[in-house]
Amino acid sequence: MPPSPLIHLCPVFQRRLQKVKQDKHRRLWDNIFHDRAWLNHAADAGLNPALISPCLDVYYSYQHQFKPIYVYISTGDTAGDFTTKMQDLFFQCLMPHSYQDSTREVRLHECGITLDVSDIVTEGIELVPNKVLSQRRHRLRS
Repeated sequence: MPPSPLIHLCPVFQRRLQKVKQDKHRRLWDNIFHDRAWLNHAADAGLNPALISPCLDVYYSYQHQFKPIYVYISTGDTAGDFTTKMQDLFFQCLMPHSYQDSTREVRLHECGITLDVSDIVTEGIELVPNKVLSQRRHRLRS
């Protein structure tokens, strides 16, 4: 079988495709944080915050229209030291929001994202909540 012609895409097109992917990713983070100070401190502490949702691809697909999605933010802070110290900064850096303590969720007013912040407001690792995961055809998907 001959190699796919996509393997030989010109470097300019490959860079453009990569930039489009990066722009979509950056747009998602920019809709959550108005200030990157918390993200920068997390990176300096050796953490790599991640957004987990079964719907991120749907969110990426819409250029100017926001679809409501549910997202879990994970810091990877297994000890809970960073999140405990930086909790106030996290909430200060978020876009305008309301926080529901009973569910540990933040509703971002401008973009339709509901952000599960359990990992931020509790110490140590917590499993990803069921709202983020769904079971389809007897397979767990995220």
